[in-house]
Amino acid sequence: MSEIKLVRIITGESIVAEISYKLEGKNDVVLKNPCTLGLLRSPNDPNSVNVQLRPWEPFTEEREIEISSDKIIYTVSPVQDLLNNYNQIFGSGLVVAPAGTIPKKPSNLSVIK
Repeated sequence: MSEIKLVRIITGESIVAEISYKLEGKNDVVLKNPCTLGLLRSPNDPNSVNVQLRPWEPFTEEREIEISSDKIIYTVSPVQDLLNNYNQIFGSGLVVAPAGTIPKKPSNLSVIK
């Protein structure tokens, strides 16, 4: 089974990818569609940054890259915004709205009985 994780490797890079573990290999981890996180200063607000997803290895046609698990410092679940951006590019395109953003009873809809 694979899931989308934020992976920190020993070089200091943070990578978001669909991660799975090879059954036949002892320590191999497969990163599908791996992207690094680029931080850019926001043009509208100098005190905030924007996150940009960039291909981890832009000079290859490979969509899956195997790395040894001893090169991984940790894996964590990404925040919902990052997960949504990744899914828009590589996944189903479905975006999960943050909690509390969808009104329980929209005022512009009526109930038909």
